[in-house]
Amino acid sequence: MYKSIFIPLSSNGDQAPVLAFGAAMADALDAQVEYVFSSKSMTLIQEEQSEQVAAMYKKEGYVASQKLIVELYQHQFKTRAKQVSEWFSYVKRS
Repeated sequence: MYKSIFIPLSSNGDQAPVLAFGAAMADALDAQVEYVFSSKSMTLIQEEQSEQVAAMYKKEGYVASQKLIVELYQHQFKTRAKQVSEWFSYVKRS
C-alpha cells in the first residue's frame, strides 16, 4: 500500500523516539523510510558563544561577528545532524 514513510526530524531534543515510531510503522507497512533533518534558526547559540560574538563585534565589527555566528551555527548544525544520523542508524539496527 505505502511505498515510503516520510519522517521530519528537528534539531531540538531527542529524535530517537520519532525514528523508532517511523521505523516501526515502515516495518508494519513494508515501506521504505525517508527522513529530512532541519534546523530552526541561526540564533540557537549558547550563552558563552553569544559572549564570544559580542567580544568579536566590539573588537572587529559587525561583519566579523556575523561570520563567527555563521561558523558557530554551522558547527552546531553539523553536530546535531551527525547525532540524528547516529540515532537513525541505531533505530534501523533495532
